[in-house]
Amino acid sequence: MHQDREAAAAVATLSERERQVCALIAEGFTNPEIAQRLYLSVDTVKSHVRSILAKFHVESRGEAGRIFRRITRNG
Repeated sequence: MHQDREAAAAVATLSERERQVCALIAEGFTNPEIAQRLYLSVDTVKSHVRSILAKFHVESRGEAGRIFRRITRNG
């Protein structure tokens, strides 16, 4: 339960663009696919991914995607 509150708080700190990127990560999109879909450069997507990982305190995009899915599905 405590972890879910922390995860929900982390999701709440995401910018709108980070939420969009994270949602696409959760759907399994790669950085180049996300860049194309959101009309961003791959480097910009990588920057957003780094920020998301830092805010979630995780090392993998897969874990970030799982957290995002869990919180947005339940919240």
